[in-house]
Amino acid sequence: MNSNHMMDSDDKAVVLKTGKGSVIKDILTSAHMAVSVYTKIPMPYIDMTGSSPRFLFCFFPLVGLIMGVIVWLWNCLYALTGADMRLLWAAVTAALPIFITGGIHMDGYMDCMDAYSSYRDRDKRLEILKDSHVGAFAVLWTVIYMLIYTAVIYHMPDERIILLGVVYTTERILLGFCLMGSSMARQKGMLASVMQDTARGATTVILLVELMICAAYVVYYASLFKQGAGYDAGPDVLWIVTLYAVMASVGAIGVYKAHKTLGGMTGDTCGCVIQMMEIAGILVLTL
Repeated sequence: MNSNHMMDSDDKAVVLKTGKGSVIKDILTSAHMAVSVYTKIPMPYIDMTGSSPRFLFCFFPLVGLIMGVIVWLWNCLYALTGADMRLLWAAVTAALPIFITGGIHMDGYMDCMDAYSSYRDRDKRLEILKDSHVGAFAVLWTVIYMLIYTAVIYHMPDERIILLGVVYTTERILLGFCLMGSSMARQKGMLASVMQDTARGATTVILLVELMICAAYVVYYASLFKQGAGYDAGPDVLWIVTLYAVMASVGAIGVYKAHKTLGGMTGDTCGCVIQMMEIAGILVLTL
C-alpha cells in the first residue's frame, strides 16, 4: 500500500520549505497540521506561508484526546439506549479510532506487516512500504489485530472505558519521545523534513509535561471511582506504572525493529508503533 502519511509524503513538502515564523504562528500551524493530517475532522484553511510545524509533535497527543472524547461520547450514547448488544458496541469502539484517523496509522501497520514478513533486504523492504498493493500478510495480521482488539474491548470493565483516551494520548506522547532520538530510514520525505525542523528540546519538555498530566488524570479518576464505589476497585499507582511501562516497552521494540530492519523510522513505522502500543495499552486497561 502507498502510505499517505503526512510524515512520509513528498507531495506536501512545500509546507516545510518555508522558514520559521513567529512562535505563535508556528504553534498554530503545528496544531492545525496535527488535527487536519491525523484525523478526518474538517479544518478551516490557514495560510502556512512563512511558518514551520516545529511543534507538531507537541500537538500529536491532541489527536488522542479527541479520539478519547469521541469514544466516550459513543459509550454514553450506547448506555442511554439501554441495548444489550455488547459485541456490537465493542466492534464499533474498536473501529472508531480508524474512522476518526482515516486509518492513517493502520495503513502504516499493514505496510509494515508486509515489509517485515517479506524477510528481504533493507532496500526491498523500503520499496514494499511504498507499494500500493495490499499483501497477504497485511490482511492476515490486520484481521488478527482487529479480532484481538474487539475481544479485549468486549471484556473491558465499564468504568475503564473512559481511560481509553489516556491510551490514545499516551501512545502519541511516547512515539514523540522515540522520534526525538531516532534516525530516519529515508533522508527525503515528510518525516525527515519535519524532524529537521522540530524544536527537539522544547518538544521533549512539553511531551514530558503532557505525560505527567495523563498520569495525574488517571490518579484523579481512580480516587473518584474508589470513593463512588466504596471499595478499592480503581487503578492504583502500580497499575499506572505498569500501563506506561508496557506501552513504552512495546514502543521501544517497534522502534528497534524499524532501525534494525529499515535503518530508521518512516511514516509507516510510526503508524505501526502507534497501533502496537494501542493494543498493548488496552490489554493493560482490561486486566
